[in-house]
Amino acid sequence: MDSNLMADFKLMTNNEVDQILRISSAAKQAAMAEEPDTNSMNLDDTERSIISYCEREVQKANDVIYDKFSVFKQLMSKVTKAIADIESLRMIHETFRSEYQYNIRKNSGEADIIQEEYNLAKKDLYSFKDEHKLIRQEQSSAKPLLNWAIVLVIVFAESMLNSSFFAKGSDLGLLGGIIQAFVIVMINVLVANLVVLLIRRRNLVTISGIERLGYTTLTGVLLAATVSFHFLVGHYRDALGINVETAYHYSVINFKANPFVLMDFESYILVFMGFLFFILLIIDLYKLKDPYPGYGEITQKFNKIKEEYDALNFMLLDDESDMTKEISNRIELVKTEANAIYDEIQGIHIAKQKLENKYHEHISSVKNLAITAIKSYRSMNTDMRTTPKPAYFDQEIEFNPTTIEFNYIDDKEKTVLLESAIQKLPELELQAKTKIREIIEELKVKHESENV
Repeated sequence: MDSNLMADFKLMTNNEVDQILRISSAAKQAAMAEEPDTNSMNLDDTERSIISYCEREVQKANDVIYDKFSVFKQLMSKVTKAIADIESLRMIHETFRSEYQYNIRKNSGEADIIQEEYNLAKKDLYSFKDEHKLIRQEQSSAKPLLNWAIVLVIVFAESMLNSSFFAKGSDLGLLGGIIQAFVIVMINVLVANLVVLLIRRRNLVTISGIERLGYTTLTGVLLAATVSFHFLVGHYRDALGINVETAYHYSVINFKANPFVLMDFESYILVFMGFLFFILLIIDLYKLKDPYPGYGEITQKFNKIKEEYDALNFMLLDDESDMTKEISNRIELVKTEANAIYDEIQGIHIAKQKLENKYHEHISSVKNLAITAIKSYRSMNTDMRTTPKPAYFDQEIEFNPTTIEFNYIDDKEKTVLLESAIQKLPELELQAKTKIREIIEELKVKHESENV
């Protein structure tokens, strides 16, 4: 800044002013015309021109100061704002309170509904477990899609295998074999589902012994029927090899005569594979849901509502976290800006003092220039005139232009205030964060008590 000050306060020399205002020529012309009059008490035109010129030089210097100080004023206005921002941290927790309170009220309706549903679902689950004397966790398949995929694989595999056995004896060839095989597979799937359902119903602790015996008997009947069905299919496979047209008739007759004796080894394979797929279906379908009837359904209902309840709680916690982070970011922004401004104003008072010194030095030079120029003019006028010089030529020359008065008191006070405020920042930050935590606990307790 110092190098710029010299350029800003550039001053003309006496010779330059003499050339600009033509002082020497004016002095000669005035002397030849015997001006100013011996009795005159006022400055003549040339003297007024010198005064005006020097006043303009002073005004230029004043403009430089105004320009420089406008930057200082802008900076000091930043200081004022930084101090105010730091002081605002004392009440920032109240801003958080109003925002957090609004957030709680905004979400309270949905939260109350979901919480009520969650409490009811939880009550229903525990009542169910108590009623049915269940102390274990629910054991439904964690991957039900995989279980259903296994069912589809079994259906496809058994259909393809069986179709190869029946294709030769079908009027429609391979297509007919596939249709017959698919019907047999669907019967297998249906019976396996019924067996799994009966086993689950038998597991109920709330049924009587007679009911349990009934379910056991039905299960045994279905299993026996399945064994008979698969051997009947095996006899049908044997009959297809003898006579396609009478296969159905002879398969029934042979089954009645010797139900478990087949003629063809491939027929035994067909029966064995049917049993194997049937057992695999029962195992897979049994593991699909919890073996105790209703336990999987009521647990799934509870888990679904619990997920909604947890999701809402997480959302509220996220909102709370976001609001807390926003307040923390505001505090960090205030700290960053305050420290940046404090660093910026370091040395500003020294710079202003240097600028003032240069200004006063320049004003003093302008005054000397004005006085010297006027004295030079009067001296040349006096030497060349034939009449006595005016009496005022001997008076002291006065040059009192409008100058700037410098005042640093406010700026220095603001600097001290900013420094003090920055020193209090850690305390204010800790205080704000502590009160925010207290507000969170206070409003949560208040909200819960209002909803009891």
